[in-house]
Amino acid sequence: MSQIWNNLPRGQYLSLAPWSWVQLESADPPGPFPFIAGVAPEVVASLHEAHGLLSSAVDTAISDVFSKRAPLDDPDRQRRLEDAYAEVISARPYLQQHIRCGRRPDGTFHWEFPTDPAKSATVTNGGLRIFNSVKRQAIPIGFDQRPLGPLVGKILGFLDGTYQAEEIKTVVATSGRDGERLLTRLIESLHQHECLVGSNTSSVRSHWFETLHDQDMVHLGHAALLYRQRDQALWFDPWLLPWFAESSVPSLWGSLLPKPAAVFLTHDHDDHVDPRTLLHLPKDTPIIVPSRRNRRTFSYDYLSLLRELGFVRVIELAHGESWAFDGGAVYSVPFYGEDPCDLEMPRNCYLIADRNYNVLVHADSGPTNNG
Repeated sequence: MSQIWNNLPRGQYLSLAPWSWVQLESADPPGPFPFIAGVAPEVVASLHEAHGLLSSAVDTAISDVFSKRAPLDDPDRQRRLEDAYAEVISARPYLQQHIRCGRRPDGTFHWEFPTDPAKSATVTNGGLRIFNSVKRQAIPIGFDQRPLGPLVGKILGFLDGTYQAEEIKTVVATSGRDGERLLTRLIESLHQHECLVGSNTSSVRSHWFETLHDQDMVHLGHAALLYRQRDQALWFDPWLLPWFAESSVPSLWGSLLPKPAAVFLTHDHDDHVDPRTLLHLPKDTPIIVPSRRNRRTFSYDYLSLLRELGFVRVIELAHGESWAFDGGAVYSVPFYGEDPCDLEMPRNCYLIADRNYNVLVHADSGPTNNG
């Protein structure tokens, strides 16, 4: 057994220092749109390449419109771009395997590619990296071809200041041979690089709830919100920053907030579904996400992402469904707008209905391309 457990502070609650964090790293370079479901990854790769080959021409066309060198409604400009796209595809047989396009007899442009609701651009992680923003250090640890990402997420969820070293040791020891070896090395590295801190108290919750009243909503930065519901906290779209990671002043980080009773995610953009923040949360936390039942063609594969991070309670809420709590519920309501509108990805706003007090979390929802 490693000596690390004898070196950790006894009788204290362990957490990651607020200037430290862990990031999972994919085994292979991720595709252009990771975790997009409804289309095969190889089809997405072809579409991405085709659009990349024409990106300069598209940028020029947009620049011409904005600088008033060309009118917005010039039909010839659209036709030239469509024909150029068709030439790109016709000159590359490997792109033709996935993309069909060209001019119809009536002059309209035809463009299609195969979709598949069972396909998803998932990502498998092959290692991790520890960051210490005070010392400007980055420490890599590989997984040696083993799928250990969820175990890393699990142990990080225990480093939230509510467990002592002996409890964390038990979790590590019951993680299987490969898991125990990796997690022990992770704890050793965190300790060696001064990324762990101990505290005599088990939570910051009491400090928050001394000033945060029932039914208060707190803005945590960007789109992140915390709502106090009686004696529990509900989080919405947490995008939190470790200290000095991206700013010269301290910022709110997960271990400095009351543990969430549930986390609600509105839509698929990275500033609302932040893997770094989510990786460090306790993995028994319910994560509420938009439901695939509201999709048209494409969706975001929340389940694959969150399972890779270690979560075991992922709940899909279709529009009109609710997550109940004592005194009320959080309802999923339609989310409109936000780029790219035309994909019509499943997205949720959330209506908190709490003892005759209502709050709508609409995040980035707004007008669509059709108004």
